[in-house]
Formats: sequence, structure tokens, C-alpha cells
Amino acid sequence: MKLDDIIKRVQRQFGDDVQAQITKEDIVRWVNDACIEIASNNATNQGVLKGQTAVEAGKTEYNLPSDILLLRSVRVNGIKMGHSTFDQITELPDFSETAVGTPLNYWVFDNKLYLYPGPSDSLGTVDIYYVKTPDILTVEMGTKEPDVPKAYHNRIVEYCIAQAAELDDNIAHYQMKMGQFKDNLQSLRQNSEQPEHDDFYPSISYIGEAVY
Repeated sequence: MKLDDIIKRVQRQFGDDVQAQITKEDIVRWVNDACIEIASNNATNQGVLKGQTAVEAGKTEYNLPSDILLLRSVRVNGIKMGHSTFDQITELPDFSETAVGTPLNYWVFDNKLYLYPGPSDSLGTVDIYYVKTPDILTVEMGTKEPDVPKAYHNRIVEYCIAQAAELDDNIAHYQMKMGQFKDNLQSLRQNSEQPEHDDFYPSISYIGEAVY
């Protein structure tokens, strides 16, 4: 469905074709929120992408892709890194800020990827497998489709109806539609194949943590 089609469906199902309660801007904002929810929970968004950067000897800090939503896996020269935290790494008995060798672990801070120990050689690549943030739509982009697979477009309508119901203080209707939205996401998730490199690290997301 194109964005304009989604807007019309939401208006008609909610019974507000004249925008007395909800505007097109409201609906488009909910569409964008729904796409984030869908990509976060079902790791959709056209599959898992791969960001690649060159390994540099002694360098521990690497940039993450600018469009990252969820980090799934990190590999250095084909070796899968273990996910850790800064506190866990610094508590290692042999921890050293200048340690070099074969990287074994990574952590994330302030949208940066850190490897430990630092690479001893400038050879190979750091490969980052991730789910990208869906493209943001505006009212003027009515002929574009949301940046999630077509199978999820009706789920977007459900999410928007739920938000409209909440705005209307109809909590029962809100809860019913949100329950429908979440149940259908669960069903689609169970029926889809999980992509490779299934190693979620959800807290990259700027919109909050996803739960798996």
C-alpha cells in the first residue's frame, strides 16, 4: 500500500474522513512509528544489511552505519565477536587499554563499536550485520510505500487505528487494536525465516530497546 492508501483506510475505519479529530500529519507520524516497531520486533526492513570497514592495527573504535536500528552481529575477518560491555571487559584480570591481538569481543557506546583486544595487524575487515532504520515518510510522499515488506502494511493500519483510539480516549479500542497488531506481528515473525547472523544487540536503537 502507498502512504495515501494507508491514510484513507485509517480515516475511513476511524470514521474521520474530514480530519475532525486526526490529521494526515498525525497518521503519517503513526505510520513512521509503526515501521520502527515492525523493524525492531521482526527484524524486517528488507533483510539484514552488512556494513564493512577496514581493520586498523591497534584501533579499537569503529563507526557504526548511520542508518542502523538494530545490531545483529559483528565479525572480524570472519570470526564472530562475543558481545560484552565496557564494565565486563575492564574487569578481566588481564585487561589492558593497550592490549593488542586477535579481537574476541565488542561493546557499543555512543553509537560507536569497540573491539577488544585491539587488532594487532591492519589486515581484513570489520563486518557489521544490522537492521536498518526504516525511511521516514512525510505527508507529501503519499505515492511512496512504507519501508517495510508489503506483508506488514495492514499491520501499520492496525497500529494507526490504535493510536487514533488512544487520542480519542477510547482505551478499550486502543487495547484491542494494539493487541491485534502485536499478535499479528508475532504470527508473521513465526512464519518467516530468521536471517543469518542472528545475534541481536537491541540497544543501538535510538527509539528504545526492543525485546526478543
